[in-house]
Amino acid sequence: MLYRDSFAQCPRCQVALGNFKFITGHMVWRCNDCTGIWMSPDVFQALVRILLPDSAAPNPRKRADAEGTLGCPECDRPMDKVWVGGGGYLLPGVPRVGTGHPVDRCKAHGTWFDRNELQAVLTTLAKVANKAE
Repeated sequence: MLYRDSFAQCPRCQVALGNFKFITGHMVWRCNDCTGIWMSPDVFQALVRILLPDSAAPNPRKRADAEGTLGCPECDRPMDKVWVGGGGYLLPGVPRVGTGHPVDRCKAHGTWFDRNELQAVLTTLAKVANKAE
């Protein structure tokens, strides 16, 4: 059995994150205060494969601005600002459309989705994939 000395903290609220089993069968972390979601790259890629089975796993595009940098819930290092969605996560064979959505990502540990960001990103990815068909 694995024990942790401390729990991952919300990069916005600085409170301990709670975990739950996501639709992919993986564990994700959620802040009960701001409803932000923390997930590993593997979980996000699994989610994209479920929703868009014919698409390859997306790759993020780094944002130029670093204003309001958040710390990673796992290592506390500053996360990169990246665009995901139509203009950021680039799917092979799918043209760039729209502007995407800015999110915070630790390349080593995962992506932080503020309230409603995960839904917005997945909706955009689905629209982009449908337009490419």
